[in-house]
Amino acid sequence: MNPTAQPDAALAAPGRVAPAVRFEGVSIGPRRLSFALAPGSFHVLTGAARSGKTSVLDLICAAGRPAAGRVEVFGRDTASLDRKELARFRRRIGRVYADDRLLGHLPALENAALVPRLARRRRRDYLPEVMRILTWVGLGRKMDALPAALSAAERRRLAIAGAVAGQPDIVLADEPTGGLEGDGALRVLRLLAEINGAGTAVLMTTGDEALAAASGAPVIRLGPDRTAVLDGLDPAVAP
Repeated sequence: MNPTAQPDAALAAPGRVAPAVRFEGVSIGPRRLSFALAPGSFHVLTGAARSGKTSVLDLICAAGRPAAGRVEVFGRDTASLDRKELARFRRRIGRVYADDRLLGHLPALENAALVPRLARRRRRDYLPEVMRILTWVGLGRKMDALPAALSAAERRRLAIAGAVAGQPDIVLADEPTGGLEGDGALRVLRLLAEINGAGTAVLMTTGDEALAAASGAPVIRLGPDRTAVLDGLDPAVAP
């Protein structure tokens, strides 16, 4: 998290909060999405398979540009970022992929430490924090285990640990409970809620409407045609 970051003054207005994420008429398939998400908020993005949920996360990460519309993250138009700015920008975003994206030849500890390691932080500085995070997600006794030796639920929790190890401002979790049932899914949801409770914004995608309701978070629903229903988005966020 970066409390010293200053939002673009043009986004702020008296009594309003500059958004962490803003979509203005962004083309996602047949839809045009417009919404704003406040810093430190928790939202759930729902929709059927291939409705564009992952595409929304890709655009927030600046992994491509919208065919139409404008995406602003941390007060910047993502299309304006040069290569150096893009690297710094992405370090402020933690991502949990639907397919985990763990490196099979590395133990859990090294998988969780990839972001601070790639950011060239000193190992002695980041290792205690990564170990604490692994203990928090319930993998304190499995730090030396390879991903293949972990259950599906444990791999999901390891992916979450890796996403937060870089101390991001936003965590994007793509179907983080996919394939999990009952307590496994609820535990992942609780972890995301705890991340949000510490001040990090969270945007989670899911095709499970019951899980979206269980989160208690505002929901962005991508409809089957040109519709996108925005339920409960924070009115204090600048549009």
